[in-house]
Amino acid sequence: MKKFKVVICLSVLLTSFAGTVAFAESDIAEKLNMNETKTNEQKLVDRTSSTEGAYKVQQGDSIVRSDTLTKGQIIFDRLSQPSIVTGDLVIKLFDNASSEDFANDHDLSISMNTESNLGIYTPKTDADLVKLLESIKKDDRVIRAKLDKSTNKYQIQ
Repeated sequence: MKKFKVVICLSVLLTSFAGTVAFAESDIAEKLNMNETKTNEQKLVDRTSSTEGAYKVQQGDSIVRSDTLTKGQIIFDRLSQPSIVTGDLVIKLFDNASSEDFANDHDLSISMNTESNLGIYTPKTDADLVKLLESIKKDDRVIRAKLDKSTNKYQIQ
């Protein structure tokens, strides 16, 4: 029973830490507050179809699909909840892979890396994050990779 309580406490602490880190930059939090979460409140028209692009982004007064993403861009999930693309990539490498060599091969800088080869990488140049992510996923040293985004999950509706 004690192990169960410890796991729950650790889980709560990690969740709280992740939420705190996600909104360390006040300008990101302000952007999310300025762009209210519900599509109907913004009077945005969802003009997306299932055949276009991989990501829903705001363009003027509409939400459209896009195949390109850049740092600071606002994207929407399936429930029309907004997130801001941080420009970082969360990448898990195989244990025998060198994170330094991997970063150099893909022109990335290492923001954080753990002993288990899970790291946060930042592109050294302003690149199209979708194309960069696709090329990284094809690398044999990668177990999984995804875009990092900042979401205000604690906003009172």
